[in-house]
Amino acid sequence: MVKSAFLGSNTPKGFVGYFDDMMNYYGTIILKGGPGTGKSTLMKKIAEKAQSEGFDCELYYCSGDPDSLDGVCIPERNFCVLDGTSPHPLDAPAPLINEFVFNLADKANAEALKPFAVTIKEHLAYKKRYYQCAYAYLRAAASLRKYCDDYILSRTDERSLNVAALDIANQINRGTRAARRFFADAITPKGDVSFLDSLVQEKRIFALIAPSDAVAREVISRTEKLLAVRGLNSHSLKSPFFPESGLHLVTDDIAVVAQTNSDADKIYEFRPLTADLSHIEAEARDLTDKAIGCFVKAREHHLAVEEYYVKNMDFADINKKTQRILSIIFG
Repeated sequence: MVKSAFLGSNTPKGFVGYFDDMMNYYGTIILKGGPGTGKSTLMKKIAEKAQSEGFDCELYYCSGDPDSLDGVCIPERNFCVLDGTSPHPLDAPAPLINEFVFNLADKANAEALKPFAVTIKEHLAYKKRYYQCAYAYLRAAASLRKYCDDYILSRTDERSLNVAALDIANQINRGTRAARRFFADAITPKGDVSFLDSLVQEKRIFALIAPSDAVAREVISRTEKLLAVRGLNSHSLKSPFFPESGLHLVTDDIAVVAQTNSDADKIYEFRPLTADLSHIEAEARDLTDKAIGCFVKAREHHLAVEEYYVKNMDFADINKKTQRILSIIFG
């Protein structure tokens, strides 16, 4: 089985990631190297190897470029491989014991890059500015969304939230190995991308339906507290707009999702009496679209930088490192 998700996402608070959660529970291989050095390609090869040998595989995509990987995990081998470069630089607290670090760029032709140093730095500066602009748009959008959310929550019956959370918690009998955080959904240059369907395979699905996902986030928050009291771990799938809150919740047997799902095993529907907020929601959507436009521009500059590095990589050395990493994970 292959599951897909995001370990980090663009949010109104900037990039928010939960790479440390993976390192806390799995042996970790950290890949270093700039754009275009082959990190994502190497991780895809590891995923292909895992699938060919019949292992379950978790793929973690990059919110800045959802065609690329930020990480891959093989739970049955107790190993994950993570991109350890900005905006999620990773350290190795116990190198060669819990973590192995591979720099894919250490054999690159640095001399050949020097004539293009000014151009590369300009691309990186533009990329940074577009990200800053995108986050400003997202902050404005989040402010409008919070206004709508607060209003809808104020009109939602408090007892119905507690009843739903208690009912869900009472039906969860199996937690997860660890309490991990990541994103099923992310805001990317390709728009809003969701891998929720891959994360709820073979699980009973409880759908939370309301005029705003704020209601779902509130129910999930209360459910998480009840599960914690009972000593049951769960995966909290965070909201890309409000990353402090879980948007979905997954255990070994049940998934609680904030969406209308025709295949849901159980539906909890909330219909608070509210005013028409569609004009505010439309403004928030427009601001989000402008942020996505900035992410598109940032990605264009990122790809321009990649071209310079790809031409000067020592791929024979990378192939050797790939074989070494495969031997560490699979023996």
